[in-house]
Amino acid sequence: MKVKNKNLFITVALALLFFVCAALGIFISNAHAQENAALTLIGGEIEENYILNDVIEIPAAKLAYGGETKDAEISVIKPDGERVRSAKVKLTEGGEYKAEFKALFSGRAKTVEKAFTVHIPLFSNTSKKTSWEYGVDDSDYQTGKEGVKVRLAKGDILTYNDIIDLKKSNGQIIDFFLLPEDGVGTKDVKKLMITLTDLYDPSIALTIIIQCANDHGDGTNWWYDWTYVLAGGQNQTPTGVEGKGTNNEKIWVGGDWGTVVPYSFYGTRSNGGGASVVGKESLNISYNEEENIVYVGGTEIINLSDLMYFEDPWNGFKTGEVKMSIQGDGFTLGTANLIITRIGINNLKNEYFIDNTAPEITVDFDSYDENNLPTAGKGLHYPVFSAKARDKVFGDVDVKTTVYFNYESQQRYQIDIQDGCFATDEVGYYTIEYLAYDGFKNESKKLITIYCGVSAPEVTVEAVGEYTTSIGTGALVFPAEIAYSGGTGRITTYATATTQSGEEFVIDEGFRPEEEGVYKIKLNAVDMLGKTAIFEYDLTVSINSQPVFIDEPNLPRFFLVGYNYTLPSIPAYDYSSGTEREQIQTTIAIRDGKNGGEERTLDSNVADFVADVDGFATVIYKATGAKGSSTVEYKVKVIDAWRDIDNYTIDMKKYFYGENIEITDNSESIKIKATANTTYAFVNPVIAHRFETKFAILDGGFSCLQLVFEDSQDASIGFSIEIDKSSVSSENAPLRVNGVALKYRPWAGFDDGNDFYFVYDESLKTLQVDALLKHKILNADGSEFEGFPSGLVYVKVNVLGFKSGSEIAWKNYGGQVLSNRDYDIIAPSIRLSTDYASKYSINTVAEVYPAMAADVLSPEIYTKMTVKDPSGNVVTDVDGLKLEDVPFDRSYFINLEMYGSYSVKYSAMDWAEREQDYSFAILVVDDQAPEITLKSGVKGQMKQGIN
Repeated sequence: MKVKNKNLFITVALALLFFVCAALGIFISNAHAQENAALTLIGGEIEENYILNDVIEIPAAKLAYGGETKDAEISVIKPDGERVRSAKVKLTEGGEYKAEFKALFSGRAKTVEKAFTVHIPLFSNTSKKTSWEYGVDDSDYQTGKEGVKVRLAKGDILTYNDIIDLKKSNGQIIDFFLLPEDGVGTKDVKKLMITLTDLYDPSIALTIIIQCANDHGDGTNWWYDWTYVLAGGQNQTPTGVEGKGTNNEKIWVGGDWGTVVPYSFYGTRSNGGGASVVGKESLNISYNEEENIVYVGGTEIINLSDLMYFEDPWNGFKTGEVKMSIQGDGFTLGTANLIITRIGINNLKNEYFIDNTAPEITVDFDSYDENNLPTAGKGLHYPVFSAKARDKVFGDVDVKTTVYFNYESQQRYQIDIQDGCFATDEVGYYTIEYLAYDGFKNESKKLITIYCGVSAPEVTVEAVGEYTTSIGTGALVFPAEIAYSGGTGRITTYATATTQSGEEFVIDEGFRPEEEGVYKIKLNAVDMLGKTAIFEYDLTVSINSQPVFIDEPNLPRFFLVGYNYTLPSIPAYDYSSGTEREQIQTTIAIRDGKNGGEERTLDSNVADFVADVDGFATVIYKATGAKGSSTVEYKVKVIDAWRDIDNYTIDMKKYFYGENIEITDNSESIKIKATANTTYAFVNPVIAHRFETKFAILDGGFSCLQLVFEDSQDASIGFSIEIDKSSVSSENAPLRVNGVALKYRPWAGFDDGNDFYFVYDESLKTLQVDALLKHKILNADGSEFEGFPSGLVYVKVNVLGFKSGSEIAWKNYGGQVLSNRDYDIIAPSIRLSTDYASKYSINTVAEVYPAMAADVLSPEIYTKMTVKDPSGNVVTDVDGLKLEDVPFDRSYFINLEMYGSYSVKYSAMDWAEREQDYSFAILVVDDQAPEITLKSGVKGQMKQGIN
C-alpha cells in the first residue's frame, strides 16, 4: 500500500513529538523553578559594624521561598564558631560575626546569613566615668601636645587593647603627663599603677607603681617636685631603690616611697612655687629586657632579678609582646586627667584596634628537616605532620589541613586523610595545605610539598652479634640487638615474642619466660611509610630447676661498724613446674671480718658488720626450691668511723670516703684535699627534705666542683650542682643545676674562703642558694624534677680538671656541724609521707600516716608513735591494735568518734639517745547543720498574740 501524503505523516509525528517534549520541559522547568526560587529575607535589618561589648537584638524576620513566607529562627555565629541561639546577644569578642536566619520549607532548611564586624576600640574602660579620645590638648594649660586625652575615674581600669612589642619599641612602654583639674599646685590622684601582662601567658605580669609623696605639712612643699616609683613581677612585692650605689642607698619595699624621679603630680617645680611644668615634663616608662630593669626617664628603678632586692627573681616576658592597663588610687576629685603621647611605637590615632596580623602556623615535623623531607613511594601511605596556630589576639585557633595532588595545576584534586596519613597512589607531587583564620578573617597558609616516586627503598633488618637461643624458665633474656638499613625517614624498631601457645607480646626490654617450649622472637623495623622488615629466630625454653631471684635488695651503699642494720628481704621464685612460678622464702647469710670470714646465717634480718680483709661485707640471699637451690651475693663497703668504739667516740672525717684524698679536721670544719681528679662521698644517707650543706673552697687549683645528689635506692634519680671556676668570675653563669646556668653569682668563689650554702626543699623541689635564690629544679631534658622517691639522699663530690691543688672545708652536712668533735649532738630528722588534712568529720575513718627518720651520723634509729584521743586516752586502731609506742613505718586507721583534737606523736632516737619528736593534730570539727524536729501536737493555725 502506498502512503498518499508522506510529508503530512512526518509533520504530524513531529508535532506530536514536540508536544510531548514541551510538556516534559514544562514539568522540568517548573521543578527547577521551585528548586531555584528566590530565597528572600524580610526584615532582620542589622548594621555592618558594632563595637566590642555592644548588646544587640536582631529584629524579627521572615524568609520567603517558593511562594511561602515563614518566621525565621535567628542565631548568631561568633568569630570562634560558637553559635548563640538567640536574637539578643552581647558582643564579647572582636571579629567577623554572622547573623543566621533559618526556616523549613517542605521539610528542608533554608538559611540566609548576614555578616557584620565587631570592632575593638583602641582603649576600653570598666565604666562610662572613664573616657578617652585622640586629639590636641584643649585644656586651660594649652600645652599644644597631641595624644590620647584620658579622664580616668576612681575604681576604673583603662585597658590598651593593642599589643606592645617591647623588642620593636626598644623597651619603650608609655610616655604621658598629668593635668591637675584645679590648676598647678593641686593633685587629682595619689598613685597610678601600670600593669603589663604577657600576651601568651596571662600569669606573667609586671606592675609599675608611680606615686607622689604625701603632704607632710612641714611648710617646705618639697613633695611637689618628686615622684616615687616601685616595680615588681607577679610574685614580687613592688620595690624601688633610692640612692643606688651610694652610702645612703635605701630599698623601699611597697609603701608610699620608692625610687625618686623628677616629676611633679602637682604640675609645678621649686617646691610648688615655680611656673607650670604641665606638658613640659612627662613620665617616660621603659623596660630593658636584657638587663631585666625598669626605668622611668633615665632613672633605674629596680633590677627584677637582683637577689639583693628579691628572694624570688622575676624572669621577664616570654616574647616581649604585652598588653597594658592603667588604674589609679587615692583620687581627690574622683577623676584624673592625663595625656598619653606615646605607647611603644604604635599609632594612637586609630579609633579602633586594627588587627592585620594573621595567625602563626607551626608544623611539627617530628625532627625532620622541613627543607629536606623524605620522599614518598607509589602505593604507600605518607604521614600528615600535625600543626597548630596561634593568633596574637584570639589565641589558639583551628588549623584546617588538606592534602592535594598536583596542587599548582588546574587538574588538582583532594586526597583523603585517614588515620593521620594519605595514600600516594600516583607518581608526582603532593601538597599538604594548612589554613588558619583569626576572628577578623586574617588568613595564614602554609604549604608542604612531598614528592612521590615510583618506589621507595625497602627496609632490611638483622640481628647483630651473639644472642640467646636457649634458656631456662624464669631467667631474664633480652632480644638480639637490631640492625637495620634502607627505608624512608625514621625507622622504628621493636622486638616481639610469641609463646608456643600463640600469645604474642612486645618485649620492651628483657622478659622471663614462664612456659617451656619454643618461643618465636621477631625483630621488626618499620619506616615512616609503613614498610616493614622482620628477622625471626627461635628461643628454646627448658625447665629451670634452680629458684630465680628477680628483685634487687635495697641495701645501703656503705655499712658503718658498730650499728645494727635491718636488711631487706627479697623473694625468690621456683619455675620448675614449667607452667607457672611459685614464690618461695629466702634466708640471709653474712660473710665479713667476723669468725675468720666464715659465713653465718641470720636468725632475723638484723645484723652488724665488721670489714673483711678487703674492707667489705658480703650479704648472701639463699633460696631452696622443689628441684634445686640458688644464691645471690652483694658486696658492701664497710666503714669504721669511730675514734674509740668502746667509749662511743666518733670520727666525723671518716664519714667521707674516696680515693686520692687527704682528710683533716679542726674545731670548725673537715678539710678534704684532693691530689688528683677524684670522687668522694658521704657514707650515710640523710633525709632529702631541707637537706643543707655549707663549705668553702680553700685551694681552687681545679676547674670544676660537682655535687651529685642521688636517691638512696635509685642512683639514676637526682640532680647535680656544678661550680665552674671559669664562670665564677662571670656575672652570667656562676652555677649550673643539671647543666642549666643560674642567673646568679654566689657570695663565695674559688680560693676566697667564703662559704657556699645550699638547701634542698623536697616539697617545692627547689634549691636555695646563699639563703636567697630559690631555683626550681629541672631534669636534664627540661622536665620538672619530681623529687627523691625513697625520701633519702646520698651526696657525692666530683673534683674535675685538677691542676695544682684542691682543698675544701666542709662545715655543715644535713644540719650536722662538721668538726673534730667526737660526739653526735644532732637528733634524727623525721619526715611524714603525707600531710594531714586541716580538719576531719565525726564518725569517719582517718589514716595515721607513716613517717621516716634518719640521722646524719647514726644509721641506727629507734622509732615509735603514739596516738591519743581528745580526752588524752591512747587510741586503738580499727584492727584492735593499741597505738602506743608502735613503729611508724606503716599506716594505721582509726575511728574518729569524738569532737576535738586527736594527737599523733612521732618520736625518733639515734644511738647517742638524741631524741626528736614530731607532733600533729587530727582535728575533728562539727561541720553538720543542726536538725529541727517538730514536737507532736503543733497546731495548724495560730492567732496573733497566742503562744
